[in-house]
Amino acid sequence: MVGRQAPGNVDWESVRDDFLGDTEKTYLDTATKGIPPRTSFGAMREYYTALRRQDSRSATEQTISVLEYLREARCEAAEFINASEHEIALVESTQQGIRVVADALVLPPGSQVLTSDVEFLATVLPWRSLSASGVELKVVPGRDGAICLEELEASLTSATKVVCVSATQEVSGATLDLAALGRICRARGVLSIVDATQYLGPRTLDVEHAGLDCVAVGGSKWLCNPFGLGFVCLRSPLLEELRPKTYGYMALRLPPGGWSEFVANAVASTEVPAVFTTSAEKFEGGGTGPYLTALTLKASLRELTAIGRARIEARTYELTSALIEGLDKTGMKLVTPREDPQRAGIVTFTTGDERDDVRLYELLLDNEVVTSYRRSGSTAGIRVAPYFYNSPDDIDRVVEVVNAFTR
Repeated sequence: MVGRQAPGNVDWESVRDDFLGDTEKTYLDTATKGIPPRTSFGAMREYYTALRRQDSRSATEQTISVLEYLREARCEAAEFINASEHEIALVESTQQGIRVVADALVLPPGSQVLTSDVEFLATVLPWRSLSASGVELKVVPGRDGAICLEELEASLTSATKVVCVSATQEVSGATLDLAALGRICRARGVLSIVDATQYLGPRTLDVEHAGLDCVAVGGSKWLCNPFGLGFVCLRSPLLEELRPKTYGYMALRLPPGGWSEFVANAVASTEVPAVFTTSAEKFEGGGTGPYLTALTLKASLRELTAIGRARIEARTYELTSALIEGLDKTGMKLVTPREDPQRAGIVTFTTGDERDDVRLYELLLDNEVVTSYRRSGSTAGIRVAPYFYNSPDDIDRVVEVVNAFTR
């Protein structure tokens, strides 16, 4: 676990206004959808303004200039998790990031992919399609909505080639020790594929330290980007091993003279040697890119980096700890593990009765306190997801409504 930094030296009221200044609701559901900062909104507005004004000398010139947005977003993502730019591919969702590996990885018949029965469906689906090739998806039972690393390790066999799990479970909020997972997989020669969507942000992640082979992250939750773009990190030697099934022309290595000259002489384009990039960028599809959401992802990640990843982690722990303390006084049962290392930004609790949980969830919404009700198997409850842009007053508001319900 990366050492935490004290949450001081930040004007949290200004941060709150930057992210939540346009809503009067008590927003505590970042695990479903993060709130973009004003800089992200400003970047989006500037993008559309530039399209409408056409200040560039030509439309082609403007089109080529936005390619830089993709590179800048990859750079920001790489810095955010201590990776290299060439290891980052922009993908529309976590599932697409995992599918990149599942589709490109050549596993012999009889191979085994290990996962858990507490996993979110999208994390598992890409591996199910491999059954036609004789690859088995082995599901290890979870415990109270959490993955037990000891049981996961004990389930590894000589046939196991991949372990694919979430760093933080979306219902229970139970969080893995990623460095320990990385050590287990490396010791057994097994690939570690991690869905870090509910982890990254509330927790800092250093992929070099964790020793993971692949990390996929959706951008629309704790990274505070609009829906439609996140990233996947593919590390060596896995990156060198994977080959896309198809290539697009934007996956070519930059042609001599750059894209401007290539477009200007497109009549000869069929004769250009097809030398493709060896970076993770080759998995981005190779056509016209998601320039707008790349621009907003860059803006959001820069904002988070400016606040400080360690400060964000410390602030999130401060708020989730206060929430747990407040819920304890109301008599609610905690679903999320109490121990700091086993939780991130999610605190899920229950009244002990499913019907009462739903009623309490509706009461929270009626009082404009935005949370979620989630269920997976036998694990269920009201999921509260405070983030650095929330305040102690937001936490008090949740406890106030819960207290009113129990009276």
